[in-house]
Parts: sequence; structure tokens; C-alpha cells
Amino acid sequence: MSPEEIKELRLRLGLSQQALSELIGVGLCTVNRWERGHKRPQRMAQRKLEELAGKARKAPKLGD
Repeated sequence: MSPEEIKELRLRLGLSQQALSELIGVGLCTVNRWERGHKRPQRMAQRKLEELAGKARKAPKLGD
């Protein structure tokens, strides 16, 4: 996932960086680095992000 996709996913889920970090099991600084493009998620975190993305696709967008 690109930094933009990670941030878009987080916002779509209505999560703060802190909440996403707790959900994924990483530190807040890690999520921040992903969104700024300074680091990429490791395999386990990438899988969790992809699972969340799949769930987000099935859920209606906020305001719908």
C-alpha cells in the first residue's frame, strides 16, 4: 500500500493514527512514518492493512 492509500484507509475507517496503530499492533510513530512515506509496512502489518481495506470496501462510506 502506498502512503496515500494507508492514510485514505485510516480516514475512511474514521481512525486516528493512534487507533490504527493499536488495531494493527504497531507504534504510533510507525503509522506516521508509513503515511509520510518514510517506511513501508512489514508483511504482517501489510496483511492486517489489506484485511481492513477489504472490510472498508464492503462497508458504506460515511455520509452515504
